[in-house]
Amino acid sequence: MRNILKDKKKLFIIFAFIALFIVSLSCLNKEMQNDTFYNIKVGESISKYGVDMKDHFSFIPDLKYTYPHWLFDLGVYKIYDSFGFKGLVAFEFIIVYLIAISLFLTTRKLIKSDSISLLSIIFVLSFIKPFITVRAQLVSFLILILILFIIELSREKKKKRYLLYLALLAILLANVHCATYPMIFVLYLPYLVSDLIYVIKNKISKSNKEHNIIELEEPKNTKFLLLQVLIIFICGFLTLSKDSYTYIVLIYLGKSTSLIKEHAPSSITNNPFIFIFMGIFFVMFLSKNFKIKIKDLFLILGFTLLTFLSARSFALFLLLTVYSFSRMLSTIEKNYLKNICLNDIFYNKRFIIVALVYLLITFTPSAICEYSKEYIPKKQYPVDMVKYIKSNIDYKNMRIYNVYEHGSYLMLNDIKVFIDSRSDLYLKEFNKDVSIFFDCEDIKYNFKEIDNKYKFTHYLVINDSIVNNILSVNSDTKLIKKDEYYSLYEKVTSTNV
Repeated sequence: MRNILKDKKKLFIIFAFIALFIVSLSCLNKEMQNDTFYNIKVGESISKYGVDMKDHFSFIPDLKYTYPHWLFDLGVYKIYDSFGFKGLVAFEFIIVYLIAISLFLTTRKLIKSDSISLLSIIFVLSFIKPFITVRAQLVSFLILILILFIIELSREKKKKRYLLYLALLAILLANVHCATYPMIFVLYLPYLVSDLIYVIKNKISKSNKEHNIIELEEPKNTKFLLLQVLIIFICGFLTLSKDSYTYIVLIYLGKSTSLIKEHAPSSITNNPFIFIFMGIFFVMFLSKNFKIKIKDLFLILGFTLLTFLSARSFALFLLLTVYSFSRMLSTIEKNYLKNICLNDIFYNKRFIIVALVYLLITFTPSAICEYSKEYIPKKQYPVDMVKYIKSNIDYKNMRIYNVYEHGSYLMLNDIKVFIDSRSDLYLKEFNKDVSIFFDCEDIKYNFKEIDNKYKFTHYLVINDSIVNNILSVNSDTKLIKKDEYYSLYEKVTSTNV
């Protein structure tokens, strides 16, 4: 009997790996984006000059750059240099699949349910695609998942090797994506606060009676967790960028976050799911048989708050609350499906065949559609304009006005930029007396003032933009190239600098 069950579990694991492969493939985004372009060029710069804290890509002189994800930039450049965009898409898939497999195996170990673990991860992957692209956050997702898993293990067993694993992961995160480094401490908060509440409750009341919904846990290895926090704090300084603690603070001190879409607060239009989730979560609380551990409650509410404050945090909400939601689903299964064992259903060969067919029909079209796309869509990036510039203009000495969205693509093509998506570079919090980020937005209102300030020789603009309308009637500029989406102007009254 044990051998039969063991064989069924082996078959299920094979099925799970294939299923997650199919769903991971559907999550890919073939189209490259701003961050990927500058990741490549910054990585190239690092391979030539090292992490020198200098910018090499803007025509504005003497800008300081913090290299917040220098290790990721260098890695992306090496992949691109050897395999091109195909290599980057392959890298993207490998990381996504590792995230899927890591989540499945760790969730399975924590909640002891194969079926709920697989269902939870497939559910998460179904919503994660908008956040999957070749940028540093992709690797940071995987690192944070592994750190959270080690925290969970540390609650049960006090093993010294966990300290080594955490230190290595922390150092890696500090160098791959230091902007997300403070998130490690956020992961520890629910566990430490849970222990604190338990102690306070016991001092106030000796009663062991539990709340119908919220379940308090007896503290386990709290001192060990505090030691981990101390080690992680020290590891945060072991990065060439030297910015693990100041970067995110300086970013949010500035007003740039109000102008960047991904930093915008969640709304019913840009993130309806988080509002639906809150409704479902509230309904669950009304259930008599529903229970949630207080650490899970704090973790879920914490990442819900972060998502409301910034839409980009929704990815962290999805990935880092999996353990919590899986535990909740496990309690629901025990209370409401007493006569049904989901694992028995998932171990059935017929179910596995039907499930695989369903997954192929559901998720394969998305992967095929993505395969047919271009790496660099011409509607989104001035591909033809860049070719014209490099063939007909002394681009090494031009001072071009460009919008925020196009700067990184110009960088990729060795054209010095006015601004690119490294928003921190153009903020006074990082470079004193610099207001490029806001000048790029204000040029539509104060064109002459900003034009004189930066002495542009050329202007690359979107056809249906306000700046294009200004340039079209400006006697000091002339149109030299226009296509379906973009227009290129040249300054008439001054020679190229």
